[in-house]
Amino acid sequence: KEMIDLRLHFLCGKNGGKGRRELEKSSKKEWKEKLTYLSEWVGDFSVGEEPETLINKIKKGIDSAISKSGKNKGSTWSATTREKQAKKISQFGAWLLKEKKRTGWEENYFKELPNDYVNADPKGKAATLSAKEIELIFKIAMRKENRKLIPYITFLFFSTARPQEIADPNDSNKRLKWKWMDKWEIDSEVT
Repeated sequence: KEMIDLRLHFLCGKNGGKGRRELEKSSKKEWKEKLTYLSEWVGDFSVGEEPETLINKIKKGIDSAISKSGKNKGSTWSATTREKQAKKISQFGAWLLKEKKRTGWEENYFKELPNDYVNADPKGKAATLSAKEIELIFKIAMRKENRKLIPYITFLFFSTARPQEIADPNDSNKRLKWKWMDKWEIDSEVT
């Protein structure tokens, strides 16, 4: 617990980020959350504890953790949340290794932890279309009955807009409206 508190104090201080810059508020919040969970699971142990014991306690904690808020409140953590927790613990382990004199660690025993929690959730991964597939979509859009779609799919494939810029999942009022796309024209010089 002492090492967790020490690291958390540094990360949430004025020099906790890369280049000894202050971390963003959201990063501080994330570190507090992740290391608080770690403290709950292994805070009573010392850094001199058998690594397998620590790892097993951490895995048990991650596997049984329950969401405390949001749409998944009361459910076990999603694959993404478990993966993020494992990554933060691995980063904490890398810091413990740097603190060799205090910890006695010769390696980062948490380094491989994220490999046990690789997010295999397919809904979290974006599909990538090949050039041939995009070409086929445009060929279909060029049919007389589909031409109204051309500005939309052009925007979709070439604008680099992020999904949250098109439709904010946390605010149903923030949506890119079709009427903003309709009758939109601009002269474009191809060079």
